[in-house]
Amino acid sequence: MRKTAVAILTFFLVASLAPSNALEVNRESKTAFARGTVTGASWAVDYPDFAQAIKEEKWNFILKGINGNTIGAGDLAEFILTDANGKELLNDSGFSTGANGTIEFWDYIRGSKFASIDLTRPFKGTIKVTRGYGSALKDAVVTVTIPVGSFPKRPVTTSDYVSLVNKFSSIAFPQNCTKTEFQFNVNDPYSEISTVKFAVLDASGKELGTSTQFLLENGVQKDDIQLCPYDLTGTVAPYTFVTSISFESSTGKLALVEKIDFPLASKKDEAVAKAISMGDFCAKGSSSKIVTTGSSCPTGFKKINFEVPNELSWNSLTRIPNSQKNKNYIVYACVAQFDANTGGSKFRGYASPVQQQYYFSDGVNAIFTGSAKSLLKLSEKTAFIAKVTVNGGVAYTTIGGKTSVPSFAIRQFQSIGSC
Repeated sequence: MRKTAVAILTFFLVASLAPSNALEVNRESKTAFARGTVTGASWAVDYPDFAQAIKEEKWNFILKGINGNTIGAGDLAEFILTDANGKELLNDSGFSTGANGTIEFWDYIRGSKFASIDLTRPFKGTIKVTRGYGSALKDAVVTVTIPVGSFPKRPVTTSDYVSLVNKFSSIAFPQNCTKTEFQFNVNDPYSEISTVKFAVLDASGKELGTSTQFLLENGVQKDDIQLCPYDLTGTVAPYTFVTSISFESSTGKLALVEKIDFPLASKKDEAVAKAISMGDFCAKGSSSKIVTTGSSCPTGFKKINFEVPNELSWNSLTRIPNSQKNKNYIVYACVAQFDANTGGSKFRGYASPVQQQYYFSDGVNAIFTGSAKSLLKLSEKTAFIAKVTVNGGVAYTTIGGKTSVPSFAIRQFQSIGSC
């Protein structure tokens, strides 16, 4: 009966505690990290460095008796910790095993748990102390206010969570499947991220290459996106690099997206740049001269402008070649047949408005004509870029009969490798 009466009397004994700081060494990692302590007249509570606790996914609080107050063997303490809004964060109890001992409260935690917790105001703790049998000390209820200043700043924007370490520099249009490597920094102190997806998009929003990361750790990491010529066929510049972050469902956070420039040369821009590097083509009747780009044509000669055919023009050319007769275009091609059957001033090839990896499957069957002396620089399976004038359509005999294909008169060309 005496024990019950004491418990009722001491239930209203409340200690008001004030904070202080301490330094504790983690015995396992041998690294030092800050702990805090709130003290009152006869009680003290150690609380963890919350940033360290979240990193280790475990936190603990330690109750001590001070100023003549002790914790004896068999003393029991029950600890309930809430945020400023009353949301319960920890509910644990413990016994002291010796005279003048301490009582520890702990639990495993995950950072994502704090997504809905108020970290702008101090936590509130209530500790009910029940003395062991035969103790002369009184039971007590201790209330504590725990500062939250050691919690890491919560990220808000996409770049707060995931940011590129370096911006992309100019990227050449890939001739073969090529991996573009990049580094990025992850800042996810509360373990909220579920997945991060990186993607390269063209101006129409078409995905050209992607990479997805799971279970990301904080700090600098690297990844790469593979871009292949056939994936880029028909795409439209400018290109963008998109970072998309999805969060754990428990956080209730909506996905975040950020876009930055991805300086990938467009196929059209690449073709135009190569055509410019050949110099300007000047014509006077059947005569022609090449001058340095931007220079004036000789007297009586006129500069001929060439352009990369758009999708409509190319479709018209390949289906109704005569509809594009006398048009001046920049095309890529691969020499397919150039022998005694074709002669020295004509050959068969596969043409495309953009550079291809596989011309035989992705190009269009066509006939090319030009100066025999000039064309001797070309041989079968040579890839080249050319300024051409459309002759219209032409038919030639095959094993199965006759076939009609576009015909191009080569004005200038430049070999670009094999095909």
